[in-house]
Amino acid sequence: MKNDSLRVPLDKSAVNALSPYRIALFAVLFLELLFVRRAEQLLNPQVWVEDGRVVLHGLITEGARSLIEPVNGYLIAIARLISSVALSITFVHYPLVSTILAWLFIVAVVLAISFSPTILRGGVLLGVLTMLVPSDAEVFGLPLYTIWWAALLIFLAALWQYRRGGFAWRIAFVLVGGLSSPAIFLALPLFLVRAWFVRGRQEIVVTLVALACGIIQFQSVRLDPSATSTTNLTASIRHCYDILPKFIGDYLVGNFVPQTGALAITAGVITIVTVLAALLLNVRDVRLYAVCYLWAGAVALSVARVDIAVADAAKAGQRYFFLPFVFEAWLLLQIAFSARQRPLRIVATVMLVLATANMLPVLRRAPADDLHWAANVTACAASPDDAPFIIPIEFNGDAKLAWKLRLTGALCRAQLHRSLVDRL
Repeated sequence: MKNDSLRVPLDKSAVNALSPYRIALFAVLFLELLFVRRAEQLLNPQVWVEDGRVVLHGLITEGARSLIEPVNGYLIAIARLISSVALSITFVHYPLVSTILAWLFIVAVVLAISFSPTILRGGVLLGVLTMLVPSDAEVFGLPLYTIWWAALLIFLAALWQYRRGGFAWRIAFVLVGGLSSPAIFLALPLFLVRAWFVRGRQEIVVTLVALACGIIQFQSVRLDPSATSTTNLTASIRHCYDILPKFIGDYLVGNFVPQTGALAITAGVITIVTVLAALLLNVRDVRLYAVCYLWAGAVALSVARVDIAVADAAKAGQRYFFLPFVFEAWLLLQIAFSARQRPLRIVATVMLVLATANMLPVLRRAPADDLHWAANVTACAASPDDAPFIIPIEFNGDAKLAWKLRLTGALCRAQLHRSLVDRL
């Protein structure tokens, strides 16, 4: 790990890049990109899926104890924390407040991607390409899905430049990401390799923190049968031939052509050939191998979790394409910046331009039906103590397919009393 790519000195341009003015400027840029991709969640905020039926229900019925309970087998610390803070502020306007907090967290993550002193090249382009992944905007702007963004913090800590400080930031990134996402399992080998070659005290501490997070997540997975189910993995193995077009080729063309068609397969083959050529012709470039490992690992984790036969970056299981597409973007960007061969740099640049165009058909989500959260909360609080009350929450934006949050009048009144704004 004591490669030159890890020993970049702190120069004047790096200091300027961290100026408050530049950070504020790009924070506004990323907020605008987030608004473009998921504006309806801010303009018409709703409560979605497990955020309502699991996270909110737990906070209302169990209080702070629910913060350490897994969801689908995994700890999701940041999502539960955001929901808890928002709920403590207001129950009636929870969708808006939780959305604002989620947006602030996502922008903070993208700023970290853009400005952290990692071995990756690209700077702000890394953040921009992360915001422009060509999949449906499912993971954008929702409290529950901040776990996908928190996962990226783990990889920043694992790819930190050698002897560039930031020990406290690395620890924070590992804790936030590692206790919020099973992606910690993917990053652990990188931490172990760094600890073996660098062998500094701080490096060992960061690795031990990552290991602790991994052990905690492993225990959560082991104790939840739904998280260790092999149903999707078995189905994915039967359709493994779709990995190339869906998880690789579709990054370039999947929203313009059939997702498993000849053009998607061709795009996947071209991507693999380009990456292999870059790896073979630039064998001393650590960053290429590190990001390639993360890309392959992210695809493997997604395939193990979702049935490839039904997965679709635009229509079904869109969140499982987020990390594979992000790492594919980062890898192509490294080739475009770092490859010594000019043809490879040109090909990678053209592929990134094509991927950005491929994002346009899924740039924004269709508006979700308004399920009238505030009115339902008020009606719930006005109902008898033990009378069951159902508050509808979003599943896919269609009111006819809404999920149900089951509470009672007593629980709703108690929560209104605990929420600061509602009480005042």
